[in-house]
Amino acid sequence: MAHFAKLVVSLIVLLMSFNTYSSTLEGVRPNGAVCVIKIDDKLLVTSEIITGKLSLPGGRLDSDEFPEQAALRELYEEAGIKATVTRLLLFSDKYSFIYECLPQEPVVAFNTLNRFGGNIVPIHAADHYGVETKSAMLLPIDKLVESEYRYPRRVKSIKTAFPSLVNAPALYVDEVIEESRIWQHWSLKLYSTIISDTAIYPLVLPIANLIEVFVSPLTFLLLLPWIYWRYGRPFALEVMFVVSATSIFCTIVQYLVAQPLPLAYVPSWGSSHFYGFSFPNAQVASLIAVAALFKHRMQWQRKTALLILLTVLSGSELLLGKSFLVDILVGAMIGYGFGSVFVSLEERKGLNLQRYISSWQSWLAMLIICAGGLWLWQVPVLVDSFVMVTTMALLVRIRLVADDVSGLSLSEVIKMSTALALVFVCLHILKATIASESLFSLIYDSLFYPSLFVVLVAMLPKRPRLTEQKNNYE
Repeated sequence: MAHFAKLVVSLIVLLMSFNTYSSTLEGVRPNGAVCVIKIDDKLLVTSEIITGKLSLPGGRLDSDEFPEQAALRELYEEAGIKATVTRLLLFSDKYSFIYECLPQEPVVAFNTLNRFGGNIVPIHAADHYGVETKSAMLLPIDKLVESEYRYPRRVKSIKTAFPSLVNAPALYVDEVIEESRIWQHWSLKLYSTIISDTAIYPLVLPIANLIEVFVSPLTFLLLLPWIYWRYGRPFALEVMFVVSATSIFCTIVQYLVAQPLPLAYVPSWGSSHFYGFSFPNAQVASLIAVAALFKHRMQWQRKTALLILLTVLSGSELLLGKSFLVDILVGAMIGYGFGSVFVSLEERKGLNLQRYISSWQSWLAMLIICAGGLWLWQVPVLVDSFVMVTTMALLVRIRLVADDVSGLSLSEVIKMSTALALVFVCLHILKATIASESLFSLIYDSLFYPSLFVVLVAMLPKRPRLTEQKNNYE
């Protein structure tokens, strides 16, 4: 009886609020519109790429759009769900209309739970998958916490309104392999068999995740001073250039093909935080390109170790559901092609490769390619690439070419790596303070790796050129 009385009071409050909104919001045009959907006694939420936080499906209004239309459009773009608006539910403090929406048909969700405790919703066919949205989920309302939600002050209002929402049905499945391409079915069935092995999969999953950390962009920046120390400035410049060129090329091809990860069809509880497109595999391509540069500088024993590393990396990509086998093979061919071209140019007599990769023209060509991709797809990853290439181009020309910074000592390398790790920790702490602002989060993500690269180059010791030393000696 007490529960029923509490529910009646909540309904009365909501109705009074709705009448108040109707009388006070006439002529008000909100900045955004949001959908609240209750499905199988759970709340539909999305995980954003830019902020890294959970949010309700929604966004800003187009110039000629009504709020209700914007809410439904954003819902379809972010979660691939068609629905109708039933009522205006809340009016947020940032002039966003929050509507209760009702799906037109049962929403498909995976039986697999993600790290938030929600059932993953397949959204690989949604327009903004891999662009604005990482994933969507049906989240029990008690698992919606302020620290994970983009707008913490809204959580209490959402939980208060949640019991009065109309409950829509859900259709739970283990996988949606039939929605992939025919030639991918066998690979997905094999992946499904592997992750269903409760004895082996939990043991090898941490190893695969550790390998992913080892081949991350952060690890590359931490290793760059050691490459500089061991092989010198010319080779470090080659590595920087070939990794940049290979990564940008693969990223643009990924958005051209728009092939979702295997995780989009067969989710895994252990690697559900990965998202985006998989063809070709950019990490494998970059590592193969660098391996091609290292190949003729290594003894046979080290080449064997490098081959084993590449094999283990490819296995981890498959195990985590980040790539199909064809994605890895094509990525490896692209990387080997880029690396081989650089090796052949390096060995060509009469050609000064260092002058070409240090020139404005070479870096400008990469910037133009980035800008072209950014014009076609306004996605954060291409914004990040554009800012990073711009930073590298400026610093290569102003610092690495203009000054003599060759010949690092071991103590200098250790100091540089330590400073990079400390700056990374500080930047990671800063991220938490701006997570609710999409613009600031986008700026932060775009400047994250450029900031680390600036620190790296700034710490390079400045020494007089050899010609200046000779003049001083004379």
